[in-house]
Amino acid sequence: MWKRNKKYIHVAKNSFQEAIIYRVSTLAFFFSEIFSFIFIFYLWTSIYKQGGQIGNYELKDLILYYFVSNFLWITIKGTDIAWDVGDEIRMGQITNVLLRPMRYARYKFSQMLGGLAYRTSVFMVVFMLIGIFLSSYINFNIELKNILFFIIFFAIGYVINYFIFYTLGLTTFWLGLVRGFNFSLSVITGFMDGSVIPVDLLPRIVRNINDFLPFKYIIFTPVSVFNGKIQVTWETLVIPIAWIIVLYLLAKFVLNKGIKVYEGYGA
Repeated sequence: MWKRNKKYIHVAKNSFQEAIIYRVSTLAFFFSEIFSFIFIFYLWTSIYKQGGQIGNYELKDLILYYFVSNFLWITIKGTDIAWDVGDEIRMGQITNVLLRPMRYARYKFSQMLGGLAYRTSVFMVVFMLIGIFLSSYINFNIELKNILFFIIFFAIGYVINYFIFYTLGLTTFWLGLVRGFNFSLSVITGFMDGSVIPVDLLPRIVRNINDFLPFKYIIFTPVSVFNGKIQVTWETLVIPIAWIIVLYLLAKFVLNKGIKVYEGYGA
């Protein structure tokens, strides 16, 4: 087992080291998200100063929500998986992986995990420092149980997001270019996963539709678990884990079908 997985661990390590080399790009992405958070911070602060209230969220609740959701956005969505997979297929680079004694799905997941490990280790420290600075605006009265389940849902959210966009990237086998679809899906998931606005503040009909989709488990559910808006039990994990299994099987099906029609584009 160890020897079989050693090559994938090596891929993850290489990806981690590559992320360090290209850290300027990562930092640029981080600062763009920080400016976005600052804008949202002053927007909601101004609204609440005028006596407004949004749903059942107090000002500190909303600031905490966007603070944590920004961390999740930077770490979980820091790499455009669909774009990366699509380019490898379109330019024929996938051939190099298929000719090796490794599975492309595991190779790609290991590669993405390396980047995730780098972003998480770096931005966790940065966000902790920012959190200290914003301690008077954020209610950090978080239970240990919530932190434990947050870590679990963080992993679940990452895997769900990964398989959604990984599968989209695999459609390059037939479509040739998926950047337009990638952008459209990114916009849709941005609303449905709670990145733009908390899911429970969306219109009821949208919330009802969203309950049958996996998107809310990417951002909204982990954040809501962290701030105590959702009381979690082990049974709560059943639905998102079921979604992971469904998305995994879908990705496996699309990859197997895609390889059969693959003609080595760009090779």
